[in-house]
Amino acid sequence: MHTCLKIMAPLVDVIRMVDTEEKPSMAYIYSAIEDCKLKVKTNLGDQNDDDRELWKKMERILDRRWFGMLQNPLHAAAHYLNPQYYYATLATLTSSDEMESNTKLKEGLLDCIAKLALDEEDESQILRDLIVYRTKAGRLGKRGAQACVKTIAPVEWWITFGSEVPALQKFAKRVLGLISAAFPCERILSTFDNIHTKKRNCLEHDRMRDLAYI
Repeated sequence: MHTCLKIMAPLVDVIRMVDTEEKPSMAYIYSAIEDCKLKVKTNLGDQNDDDRELWKKMERILDRRWFGMLQNPLHAAAHYLNPQYYYATLATLTSSDEMESNTKLKEGLLDCIAKLALDEEDESQILRDLIVYRTKAGRLGKRGAQACVKTIAPVEWWITFGSEVPALQKFAKRVLGLISAAFPCERILSTFDNIHTKKRNCLEHDRMRDLAYI
């Protein structure tokens, strides 16, 4: 049981983070998964061959679920556009240098831009704006903007300081404002279940939708 707790406690922390309504979690899920894996590895220890073998098994399970079912270009783009991580001063996985050298992360970012851009012109402008973000040019590099990366939400940061790169600002707001869980859909389905009963199963769809909205 103690071993199970060592493995599951970091995973539960990630689930609680994505299932909250306090803030959109898309900007934090990529880093949360990496931190989760590190915590599991630390909890299991590295004292003997059994500990190392158990971690290898857990790492394969976590990577299979993460890369096979959860990781997608949205997670990569949100992580890259989160100034709290990109402008980190420490040489960690969340620093800009590490992000720029992470091939999978950059591919996910570019795939997300290609999918969400309005047209080729909009895509080109977003890519040009990324240079401003990467080099801290203009207002993004001002002392006030850099001082706020850890104190305000990523979406609010882009709204406040991203006016000089409107195409990238719009894209960042769209990506960082997303959630990583399905609980809003589940609530709507529960509402529909309460409305569409055996006695009220002849309601037209538009009527049901209006009642659920109310």
